[in-house]
Amino acid sequence: DCCANALNKFDILVDGSVCNQVRRSTPFSVSDFICNAHGSKIRILSRSDPAEPVTICEFMAYGIQEKTNRAYNFKSA
Repeated sequence: DCCANALNKFDILVDGSVCNQVRRSTPFSVSDFICNAHGSKIRILSRSDPAEPVTICEFMAYGIQEKTNRAYNFKSA
């Protein structure tokens, strides 16, 4: 894979809050990451130095549904 090296240092944010910091010494092309957070916006923020663009070819976010007394909230997993 040509671009796996760019995916070794980044943060995952949900609604602006960091829920996972990824720091890997070896490149990868497919992986799962866990974020225990509630929200509707997901952002991937590169932390490489010097800054490099992050290229993501396919992305899937999924969550679990939690029942509360008033409504249903979605929690990313």
